[in-house]
Amino acid sequence: MRRRWAAALAAALLLLPGTARPALAGPPITTAIYPADPAALAVGDTLYLYTGHDEAPTGGTNFVMRDWHLFTSSDATTFTDQGARLSLANFPHSHGAYGNWNHQGTEWLEYRWPAARTISRSEVYWFDDGLGIDLPASCRLQYWNGGAYVDLAGCGVAGDTFNPITFSPVSTTRLRLNITSRTGSSTGVLEWRAFS
Repeated sequence: MRRRWAAALAAALLLLPGTARPALAGPPITTAIYPADPAALAVGDTLYLYTGHDEAPTGGTNFVMRDWHLFTSSDATTFTDQGARLSLANFPHSHGAYGNWNHQGTEWLEYRWPAARTISRSEVYWFDDGLGIDLPASCRLQYWNGGAYVDLAGCGVAGDTFNPITFSPVSTTRLRLNITSRTGSSTGVLEWRAFS
């Protein structure tokens, strides 16, 4: 009896690979934008699909989402883009902060101008979310002299305030803020200003 069961099981297992088919992917819901991180909601005969709208440049290694779209479908096959239903402006706490989560060490931000500007003062307001983005350990301001970056001054790292940086005027097309994180944390900037 055991041999019959073993033979029947072996025959069934041999038949499975011949009957199983790979799942086929359907067409994307749109090719007009890059939707990301969908959340679905079905109400009656309508499927509502809320997605982020990734606007990152081709070849980039990060994402850029400034708005969220709503797609609808009555058959879960064809979708209609109802447009952007939310944007960063809808969130009062949205401040456009720069955060380099989960990078540690030294990162930089940069202003680039098409023509030289004379700069003599800058200030930075740090972003600290209490969740892994913290005030930096240190910071240096640099300018482009046409061939290399040159140190101007160190920056303050106080929280909840603008940290002013003054220096002798320089004429440049680039200003760079080098930010070094504390051990175990990333850094962020809420606002960075440059003045002549």
